[in-house]
Amino acid sequence: MSELDQLVKILKAIASQQKANAMAISQLTTNLENLTTQMEEDRHQQRVHAYGDRLEKDKLRAMFTEIIGVMALHLTDDDDEEDEESQGFDFELEESADHLDLGLEQSAPDAEDPPDLDLGLSE
Repeated sequence: MSELDQLVKILKAIASQQKANAMAISQLTTNLENLTTQMEEDRHQQRVHAYGDRLEKDKLRAMFTEIIGVMALHLTDDDDEEDEESQGFDFELEESADHLDLGLEQSAPDAEDPPDLDLGLSE
């Protein structure tokens, strides 16, 4: 074999190696692009999930606030009704106090007759 033949073989081997390297670089570039796309999709999904979580928390917070508001309203209404009832009751007492017969004209019970406090608790 001549030097020229050896040089041709070496050049063919170098060309073959360069072709293999180019294919490997192309495959690596494709893999990198796929990974980049996948990472972008993952980030997008994370943002979507985070947004959904924030919406869910906001909904729960709004529901909680509404429930507390309704409870406060009912408690306030109950207090107002009790106030109105007690005011009305006092008013009725004041109105009807003029018409009450307290029986002051009758004599008081004798102090010697104690009230019967036997509750039947003794054996």
